[in-house]
Amino acid sequence: MAYLDFISDKDLLSSVRHVLQLAREAQQKAEKEFHKNVIDPFSAMFEISGFQIDYTKWLISEKSRKSQKTLQNHIGDFHQIILGNVEGWENLKVGEQVDVICSKKKY
Repeated sequence: MAYLDFISDKDLLSSVRHVLQLAREAQQKAEKEFHKNVIDPFSAMFEISGFQIDYTKWLISEKSRKSQKTLQNHIGDFHQIILGNVEGWENLKVGEQVDVICSKKKY
């Protein structure tokens, strides 16, 4: 029995693997390029004091936050690919005004 009835298991699992790979890459990029952008010292101080954490915990949290921002964009692409496989729906790819359409139902 298929995981989903509107997309092949092969395509679904390939898409999931792709997003997981992108997640690892986002984490590595956040680690590698962390100091490339200016860090707001006031924001860091308020977070450390307000959340009652030390600098090391803040640093881990900040790197995670940056990774998550990148990952969320890729998850949006994942949704678009999956929904684009539903019968009657079309994935318009990146750069269009909308992500997916269903011409029959005018969505």
